[in-house]
Amino acid sequence: MGKGAIKRVWYRRDNGTVRAGETGRPESLTDMESHLLPLDRIRTAALHTWGVADGLTVRVRAGSVPAVLPGSAVDSAGRLIAVVEGGPVIVDFKDPNEMRNVPTVVVGPDGAQVPTAGATGACLLTLTWREVVEQDSPNSTPYLLHAPWLRLVPAAGFTDDGRQVVLAAVTIDDRHEVTGLDAGPRRVATRPALQAPVSAGLALDSMTGDVWQQDAAWLEADPNGDVRLTLLSGAHPRPALRVTGSGLRLPSPSGERELELAVDDGGGFRLTDHDAGMERLFVDGTGRIGIGARDLQRIVHVEGTEVHSGGPGGGYSFADRDVSSFVEHPGAGERWVWYAGAGYARLWSGWDRLTVGAPDDGGALDVPSRMRVRQGRSDSAGIWFSQNRAGDRAFVGMASDQMLGWYGAGCHWGLQMNVDSGELVFGRQFGNPWGPAILTLWGSRIWDQGDGILFLQSGGGIVRTFNQMEVYGPLLKAGGGFQIDHPLDPGDRYLAHSFVESPDMLNVYCGTAVTGDDGRAEVALPAYFAALNRDHRFQLTPSGVLTEVAGEITGDTLTILTGRPGVTVCWQVTGVRQDKWAEENRIETEPRKAEHERGRYLHPELHGEPAHLRIASPEPE
Repeated sequence: MGKGAIKRVWYRRDNGTVRAGETGRPESLTDMESHLLPLDRIRTAALHTWGVADGLTVRVRAGSVPAVLPGSAVDSAGRLIAVVEGGPVIVDFKDPNEMRNVPTVVVGPDGAQVPTAGATGACLLTLTWREVVEQDSPNSTPYLLHAPWLRLVPAAGFTDDGRQVVLAAVTIDDRHEVTGLDAGPRRVATRPALQAPVSAGLALDSMTGDVWQQDAAWLEADPNGDVRLTLLSGAHPRPALRVTGSGLRLPSPSGERELELAVDDGGGFRLTDHDAGMERLFVDGTGRIGIGARDLQRIVHVEGTEVHSGGPGGGYSFADRDVSSFVEHPGAGERWVWYAGAGYARLWSGWDRLTVGAPDDGGALDVPSRMRVRQGRSDSAGIWFSQNRAGDRAFVGMASDQMLGWYGAGCHWGLQMNVDSGELVFGRQFGNPWGPAILTLWGSRIWDQGDGILFLQSGGGIVRTFNQMEVYGPLLKAGGGFQIDHPLDPGDRYLAHSFVESPDMLNVYCGTAVTGDDGRAEVALPAYFAALNRDHRFQLTPSGVLTEVAGEITGDTLTILTGRPGVTVCWQVTGVRQDKWAEENRIETEPRKAEHERGRYLHPELHGEPAHLRIASPEPE
């Protein structure tokens, strides 16, 4: 006999009688290994493709290794692989040829855990048919124990030929912890041909992290020779399709009614309601269509690749949903007709409400009334604009529920208006960036005529700032001071003082000090004094007594000496700024006027000159 021969023992004598006595061990081995097991594998392989047959859910809990729950699979050799609760599995074993002294673990109620030590990256969790040799005691008869092999193998280079059945794809980081789980190439063993799953969905539960398979539908043949498709989604199976000798039967969701779809010899097809005794839809071989009637009417038909309605009355008519009957001459939108004429597409309801024409005639979209643009599923309501087919470049519409704005592709929202208050909000800039620009505010103006000079003119002669104002360059002025509510009469009068001016950038420090028993006092100036100031000077004035007084500044300390002890001395120290900005920006005390300013004045009226000779003219040129 050949290597693949299937054989069993002949338990009869030469005369044909059954032999008495017990079966011998070689005979039992022949029957089991050469007949029963090979036939079972051939039968299983013939009736099923290899893959997961039932269960074998893969589960990963946070901080845990993968666990495989009980179930069964079939490999490409037709061997049934069963993971049984209370049964053994192999999870940590390297030599596939060893059968003795193979460590196994018992499958618990939560499945068998597969260690991840030594595995990293993209891996496949596989199940392999294995048997191991076991003995209850050293002198007892050995036996073979079904112990499936669960292991993680690298996904790269894996040959999915069914010798190892894939249960899931697992991603493992460098710490050997699971970071990803999906079905991967997991496949399902098919059922008998009489009743087979049309589609078996591989599912991943994002809440639990479990991977399993679920049947989507059954395909089966009934005794009449029809083929039925039954959907398994939902609480109960639902008939979806029946193939008969005449066509396709499409059942209702409850299965109580059926429509039949059939093709006739002329190339047409029809959808028939046998219970109502009529054809709901039919199309003949010429393309004519009938809907809900027995007579063919060529009202809507297909010409080439277009659905067409033509002729003198061609168009598509539809009614207001609140109008139950057909309105021949609508006056308030009871019926609408979309039709074409004179090169325009028109939407009609009593008169043309909307016209769409060729883009080059200036009337691409003509709305003979007001038009409302409202926000739908987009972020805002408005209209996009483009030029020369360069894509959307500008947008006019609602920036928010309160703001109407102008939007540019390069600058975003440039101008917005509050629809409640009328306030304008500018984006990056406003005015004319290519030449003189003027902003008029009631009786005041702000304008720029070039040369880097910005003019600010108040119609009332007063510019007020009620918060902090910062200037990062030189501030030049004719005069100045402070004005506050008068401390003695704040409701009726102001108190005003002038600034202290100097041709130098002076810092002033002052205070009082009392000399000690030795007639000496030391005043600590700010820690930055020496770094900030040069050319420092000081004044010392004794208070209440007449005595000699002297002083000296060393570093950040002012030392005061008096001719007698316990003298109160008023002191004042000045210094010229020597910081980097001051050194680079010294004010020239007597600069000459620029050429275009000569013969003109900041305040011409004070010199008896006319107002038009003012340098900062109230009227922009």
